[in-house]
Amino acid sequence: MGRIRLSLINATQTGDIIPPVGLVSLASYLVAHQALEREAIQILDINLGDPLKQIIDFKPDLIAISAMTVAYESALRLAKNIKSRYPDVPLLIGGVHISIADWSLSDLFTLGIVGEGELTLFELVEHFKAHGNFHDQDKLGKIDGLVFKQHGALVRTRERALIDPVDQLPLLDWSLVPGEY
Repeated sequence: MGRIRLSLINATQTGDIIPPVGLVSLASYLVAHQALEREAIQILDINLGDPLKQIIDFKPDLIAISAMTVAYESALRLAKNIKSRYPDVPLLIGGVHISIADWSLSDLFTLGIVGEGELTLFELVEHFKAHGNFHDQDKLGKIDGLVFKQHGALVRTRERALIDPVDQLPLLDWSLVPGEY
């Protein structure tokens, strides 16, 4: 498939204008490891307005939502709205909620990313670039840190080891953060 575009969305409403550091870390990792170029990544935050308006202009090939447990219902509403407009775009969920309650994975999501997402998202982006989809669940089963549904049953891949030492992560690339911050 070659070049793809990724939207990363923070679905946890805090009422504050604080950059979603986890999403910045994911994006920084993808850029530093040359999975995607800066221009191919969009970071959105529900605290800054309706992400759907910005997704329309960006036209992503992949969309990933991050949510804490207190925001999971909000993430589901957002996912439903996204799916109604972009039924063929794979929708991923990551963050604290799905990491501790993977059994709650909604059918709205193609995949859940469990635990630290940098390496898992990198592997998913590379898989998507090569195949253009996530239909081959046998290959997905070899990517650590995932949860997905196969024939209605929940499938959990091996737990992803923590990044150790943590300084393997690149410095946060603040140029990826929207100017509203």
